[in-house]
Amino acid sequence: MNEIKSSILKYHDETGYLPTSLQEIIGQNPLRQRWKPDRWNTAYRLTRQMQKITITSAGSDRQFGTLDDIRIEIDN
Repeated sequence: MNEIKSSILKYHDETGYLPTSLQEIIGQNPLRQRWKPDRWNTAYRLTRQMQKITITSAGSDRQFGTLDDIRIEIDN
């Protein structure tokens, strides 16, 4: 998730915009294709509110909105 965060910040530095989806960061880069699922084989969720992005992994129970969710927030 830290690698995804770094790529989002780099994207913002280069474009002046925050991405609207994780796919926008992944693009056609084969090295980033492994970002699609988390370690429990669940897709990350990227949510954006104004100038804040949250990357969420559903965690080991593979369900969003539970106590084991893992989140990284990016404020810009």
